[in-house]
Amino acid sequence: DAKSRSPIQSLLAEMLDGLDTITVFNRQEQFQKKFENAVDRNLEAVLAFTTAQRWMGLRVDFCGGIVTLVACILVAAVVPVGAGMAGLLLVWTNNFTITLQYMIRASNEAEAAITSVE
Repeated sequence: DAKSRSPIQSLLAEMLDGLDTITVFNRQEQFQKKFENAVDRNLEAVLAFTTAQRWMGLRVDFCGGIVTLVACILVAAVVPVGAGMAGLLLVWTNNFTITLQYMIRASNEAEAAITSVE
């Protein structure tokens, strides 16, 4: 995303600096095409990043569902515990899944932000 954003910014600065020259030589269409191509490349990168984030979220939710299922099976069939303790265990496994997904998403976004600083 950051790598594909810099050509947009430099092209925009170039167009603003040379606006009179572009108009005099009637090159508006040429610069418009270059700008559209740069924006398209940036949007491809943003879409790929968003898709990867959603895929990761789906996988983490799936793993969290498996953890919750194992906890339910353990509570129901293997380990005899009271209703309060069983409810607490299920709530904590659900909170674990939510926290894990948040931490993974935050680390991915932090990595992307650090990359854009380079």
